[in-house]
Amino acid sequence: MRDLVGEVANTISGNARRDFGRDFVISVPSVLSGEKPQIPQKPGLRSFIIPIKLAQSLRQLIVSLT
Repeated sequence: MRDLVGEVANTISGNARRDFGRDFVISVPSVLSGEKPQIPQKPGLRSFIIPIKLAQSLRQLIVSLT
């Protein structure tokens, strides 16, 4: 599941770079795991949560924009 979420994040970041051009700056996706992982946050940070369900397992992909 961790690899699947990482691949979805890589696909989204690759598509964003393709659509917005080479000058578009995007960080390398990170995969956090555990019961309550620490999610880096900054004041004014906008985030979108994308639920991913596979074989009765629910994960979340968080895309943050600054």
